[in-house]
Amino acid sequence: MAKYLSTDSIIQSLKYLNKDEMSNASIFFIFLVMKRLGITKISFVNQDILKEGLPFIFNLGSIYSPQENAPKNNNFIYPFANQYLKGSPGESIEKWASGRLKNNVLGGATTWRPLVNEDTATKKLKFSFQYVEEIEKLCIKEKKVNILALAIWSARFDEFNEEMHEDLFVKAFKQLYKISNDEYENLFFVDKEGLSLHFKEEKPDYVEIRKFIDNGSVMGDEWYEVENLNKEKQIMSSDTAGIKMNQHKVKNLTEDKLLELFDISHQIILSGPPATSKSFIAKSIGSNFKKVFHMQFHPQTSYNEFIGGYKVNGSDVEYKEGVLLKIINEINDDGNPSHRYLLIIDEINRTNLSQVFGEVIQCLDRDYSVRLTTKNNESVNFSLPKNLFIIGTQNSSDRTLGSMDFALKRRFLKVNIYPDSDLLLSLCSGQDNMNSILSNLLHKINENLLQTTKNIDFQIGHALFLDTDEVDAEGKFVWTYSKLEKIFNYKILPIVIDFCYNDFSLVDEVLGELSQLLQGEEFQLTIEAYVK
Repeated sequence: MAKYLSTDSIIQSLKYLNKDEMSNASIFFIFLVMKRLGITKISFVNQDILKEGLPFIFNLGSIYSPQENAPKNNNFIYPFANQYLKGSPGESIEKWASGRLKNNVLGGATTWRPLVNEDTATKKLKFSFQYVEEIEKLCIKEKKVNILALAIWSARFDEFNEEMHEDLFVKAFKQLYKISNDEYENLFFVDKEGLSLHFKEEKPDYVEIRKFIDNGSVMGDEWYEVENLNKEKQIMSSDTAGIKMNQHKVKNLTEDKLLELFDISHQIILSGPPATSKSFIAKSIGSNFKKVFHMQFHPQTSYNEFIGGYKVNGSDVEYKEGVLLKIINEINDDGNPSHRYLLIIDEINRTNLSQVFGEVIQCLDRDYSVRLTTKNNESVNFSLPKNLFIIGTQNSSDRTLGSMDFALKRRFLKVNIYPDSDLLLSLCSGQDNMNSILSNLLHKINENLLQTTKNIDFQIGHALFLDTDEVDAEGKFVWTYSKLEKIFNYKILPIVIDFCYNDFSLVDEVLGELSQLLQGEEFQLTIEAYVK
């Protein structure tokens, strides 16, 4: 069932954006449009890119939904203007986007000269080196812009599959508008007080929102009430329009996408740091197969165990079929090529794969067959059924394990699975917004690990926080600071120390005071300070 932001939540976001007067609201509005267009201070881009800003102007300012037949004038606002309509352009959104946006930026206005560098010879532009400082000076008075309120307002036209946490709104907005750390620290802040995020099954009442914007003083009923269009305006038909939050199932790989990859190859490897749900993702598609087989490789896994070979049994030496041969025999006995089978091999890189697969490596292409010597020294033709699919999982952070040679690598698709801190927002609960604490903690640790070790595989997995005995009525994992203290000090901290090669100066860079095995109230206060 589709869900939408409630009318009250949208109006509350506008109230917050309008609570503190902003100077030069048009400059901040245009700045956000330019950010969405990908303009930076690093490299010049063609000036004509400004003409492509219409969908983002609509997303930030329109007071009519894509399904409504908006009037020609007064159809969008600067949401942080002190007086919405009086402080916003009276012309149409299309006219403002087609000409005024570019004219404001490049028309020689003195307010924009410190913000933009223009190469008149090539007709290119970029932000100036000190643009953040200049925008802060021009637009921000006593209070920065509440990015949560702005993210909620920007999602007023969006359809959601499920309710979302406030932190996801902020993260999605920062990603879509490419908000840098410097911009975030100087121009934005987050305040959840007075903002309640509610979802409903019916679309927001945009008439009610317009009445709030007008406050009954300027416009009439014909401005409030408009006809619906038969289909959405072309302005919003592009995939780039609308904030479209990252509604999360498995951020790295969905079940449908994983199944689609089997159209390209019969073999896939899910690779990533420990506790990133690789095995969970592999098992999640099991219902699409007639049968799922599962095994785990280890350093002693051999060709004889996987394919087959002679083994000593007391005083006898006899041939034993390996796991793969038994699976193939079962598939052949079924005899129905439309029945699909799946073999999941966990820790696939914990052994010498070339030795374990042997001559069967060629058969992974499905167009080859080889001769195998079986019991009684019989030579049999061997090939892999086309209805057998293989998923291997591997720990990418453990460099002591076996590696794949290129003959094997080229026969497997490789999908990198990385930690997903957003999962903890929807799957965890507990005291004092513990889901936000856990999500922000994991995000910051991994961010610091990446900056310190320069190794993307040295990260903490989200599944470490999805393994508690206590769950609430909604099936969420319940956390307390006492439980977190034990997991952190005796599981997460040792992993970080290993990632930093026992260099405690690096550990301190990653964890700060949390590297000191803190306990009780001191641990809680330090965690809260760290995630802020």
